[in-house]
Amino acid sequence: MDINSSTIYRYFVAYSAAGIVGNAEITLPQPIRSIRDVQAVSRALTNPQIPGPIVVTAWQRFED
Repeated sequence: MDINSSTIYRYFVAYSAAGIVGNAEITLPQPIRSIRDVQAVSRALTNPQIPGPIVVTAWQRFED
């Protein structure tokens, strides 16, 4: 695998926050492989309009 690869990974992410459920499409420079990656996605989805912490409940990588 080429470390300098410019591969972009696209994901559909479902989340929950303070009784609100939602979903989003996100792009990442690397695949989701660990809980740290999931936590980073949760932080990236943080929005002042959504109260409370965001909990990622599911994700699916889009295949190109």
